[in-house]
Amino acid sequence: MSIHQHADSKKVYANVLLAYLWLTSLVSTALALFAPEAIQLFATQQYLGASNVVGLLTFSYVMIGLTYIASIGPAIVKTSTPTGVAITFSAGLNIILNFLLIPSMGMMGAAIATLISQSIIPIYLFWRSQQMYPIPYRFQPAIAILGLSALLIWAGTHWSFDNLLLGIGFKIALLVLFVPAIFIFRIVTLK
Repeated sequence: MSIHQHADSKKVYANVLLAYLWLTSLVSTALALFAPEAIQLFATQQYLGASNVVGLLTFSYVMIGLTYIASIGPAIVKTSTPTGVAITFSAGLNIILNFLLIPSMGMMGAAIATLISQSIIPIYLFWRSQQMYPIPYRFQPAIAILGLSALLIWAGTHWSFDNLLLGIGFKIALLVLFVPAIFIFRIVTLK
């Protein structure tokens, strides 16, 4: 917020979005991929099934962080109404989705409800923010980073190996794919 009057502040805000998504998507992907091994190491077998929801829940937290970036515009123009509207709607949606999804899907339903309701907030706030205080966010690379993460999590959880070390090596190789993404999506340029 302290830089909002600088000439290049909008460019900084736009770059923060991609840097934030790259870093948090990398961490979320790592947590989702290695959740089964971490649970086996630190918990009992009873909790192994919880590894299925780790990716959804970590991305719920990514969405919470995006809320802070998306609310820059309303904060600069000194209005909290869009944030209040988004959070209120999200809370109501979360309750409704929990009632609809938990009976049939259990913890997966709760995780899906949480992710959907937390995603609504930054989506709405980015939309409203662009009307109030336009910032040149690069939404296509942002969505591509989230898509890359989802694809890597899917690959890491749907391909299994009988050999533990081979499986861990495969998951590490998937995570390494985030390195070229930082250049492909021009989060960092070599100029």
